[in-house]
Amino acid sequence: KEIENRPWPPYDPVIGTVIAVHATLDVPREQRAENARRVAEVVAKTGVKVPEEPVRGAIIGVVRVTGYVVKPADILGEPVPDSHPTRSPWFSGPCGWILEGARRLPRPIPCEGGQKLWRLTDEQRADITAQLGDDGNMTVSVEKGAPA
Repeated sequence: KEIENRPWPPYDPVIGTVIAVHATLDVPREQRAENARRVAEVVAKTGVKVPEEPVRGAIIGVVRVTGYVVKPADILGEPVPDSHPTRSPWFSGPCGWILEGARRLPRPIPCEGGQKLWRLTDEQRADITAQLGDDGNMTVSVEKGAPA
């Protein structure tokens, strides 16, 4: 997906870098139904395929963070072009990290993860590099699992 929703913008040093993507082990019960509804909505709009049983509790890939957007300007009375990132079916706000160049790991790397951004261990970095060939300046990982 081209947008990752967060309640906070990425830290300045993260913009332009490649981060590892972690799939949380458990999604809080109150978020499960909403997540399932949003994913079904996006799948219906885009035709993207999602696994029936998603990987949990593991680093699943890498992606470059190129910037971020906030709620659409049309809420403030200004028109927003259809090409604007906030028009993405993945955007729900309040802040959307703009992503590009996502690469899935052939073999997910099991790990507990952490809140917000956290540093990869040397072993995790080496494993990602062995699987993808280049760590792409990757220093952090982001926990997935908040509503899409």
